[in-house]
Amino acid sequence: MIDSAMQMHQAITVFAGASLIIITIVAVFLIKLLIELSHLTQAAQKTVIILNEELEPTIVELQTALKNINAVATSADEKVEVLKNNIASVIDPISETFLKLKLNVLKGISQGLKLFKKDK
Repeated sequence: MIDSAMQMHQAITVFAGASLIIITIVAVFLIKLLIELSHLTQAAQKTVIILNEELEPTIVELQTALKNINAVATSADEKVEVLKNNIASVIDPISETFLKLKLNVLKGISQGLKLFKKDK
């Protein structure tokens, strides 16, 4: 009985020692993982800060460029509208003149045909 108790005590001691070694190894790996995650977080923060510093002037420049493009487009729209109005003011009287001329020519042809019919 004493022998089996001794063997049981030795088995439990070996199991406790092996468990302690495994727990120590897992703890060391977890600590290394936490340190690496901390470094990764710091690097990500630095990257975000750098990007923020670089993007801000770019965004301001882009906004300025978009304002300039918008001003050019608005100016072009206004000039196209003025040109359209000018063309309409020239074409409308010309088309009215051609319409009157066409009516007069048709009246003249009609009168000429009536004259030819009377002659027969």
